[in-house]
Amino acid sequence: MKQSAPDTFFRRRLLPAAVLSGVILFISFAGITAARYMAQHQKAGIASAQDFYFTSDLLKENPPEGAFYYMDPEAGSFQVNVYNYADSQRTTSADIRYTYTIVNGTDGSSGSEGSGLLQGGVENTGLITVYPIQGSSDVTVTVTASSPYKKTLTATFKMTLGNQYLVEDHAGDTAAVLIITCTDSARDIPLLLPGHVIPDATDDRVVTADGSYIFKSPGSGVYSLVLLKLTPSADLSRDSTLFAGQINLQ
Repeated sequence: MKQSAPDTFFRRRLLPAAVLSGVILFISFAGITAARYMAQHQKAGIASAQDFYFTSDLLKENPPEGAFYYMDPEAGSFQVNVYNYADSQRTTSADIRYTYTIVNGTDGSSGSEGSGLLQGGVENTGLITVYPIQGSSDVTVTVTASSPYKKTLTATFKMTLGNQYLVEDHAGDTAAVLIITCTDSARDIPLLLPGHVIPDATDDRVVTADGSYIFKSPGSGVYSLVLLKLTPSADLSRDSTLFAGQINLQ
């Protein structure tokens, strides 16, 4: 039976409209899928970058004024550590390969250049022992991670005693005051104290490590630290004394 003319007219009009609606729906779905794909990959890239931690106890990344430290010229050597973590909660999952150069010094074996590997997934430390060339006033250590990302850490070590400390105390006092004048960059300063002396436990700049005390210097400045005396009759007084690495009151 032959269809009427109006019926044919509406079918011809509705068919292109249905096809067009389908195309628009497909494009919309494809756009959403592509956007979701891009977002997931962008997030993955951000996560990978955030998973990279390459730090050091003394070296700094692009310090504005240059990280520098005073070192005892009589010590003969000093050590620099590099880590694949920022703290106990943030560790690099991938292996980190790095190279290092020492200006005016050597590592005692391969010379002034070397390389190392920090295995990923667990906290790892790379140790570089630096032997200054005799007569050098400055030694510069630079360490560069090459994979999975590139990052450079550096510092200059001045072979001289540049920091000072003094102790204000009197026999009979229950506490003494250690005054530290630091002129180098932020660092850990070991405190060698007599057995009857302990730092003020409320001072969060002092931490205990393996039974010894470490003052976490914020950098250049003058700092005071209260030392509690278990034997008040002892006198810890010290005149102004130059130091480079540690403070010895024993």
